[in-house]
Amino acid sequence: MDMRELSLGERFAAIIAWDSFFHLSPDEQRQVLQRFLTHLDSRGALLLTVGHESGEVLGVVEGEDVYHSSLEPQEYEHILRSRGLGNIEMTLQDKSCGDRTVLLARP
Repeated sequence: MDMRELSLGERFAAIIAWDSFFHLSPDEQRQVLQRFLTHLDSRGALLLTVGHESGEVLGVVEGEDVYHSSLEPQEYEHILRSRGLGNIEMTLQDKSCGDRTVLLARP
């Protein structure tokens, strides 16, 4: 299912969006975060790969242009904290994860 239209009618203990979420525009990311949080159990965890700074770029994957975007790390934290996820860990450009920026949020 397209994460921008996520509507499953149930809640989950964990939601993982690995190498996918950062292909959404900044406005779509804000909207999809709300969708994710609607589907997350009150004790659940959210794990995302995001960009390490605000912006939009075109990268190349296997010879094809690929869109990437990100909010500021502080904006992700603000959105998540405002919805009750107070335990937020973000590792910027984690070498052990291929330089991905990894965000883990829990209540």
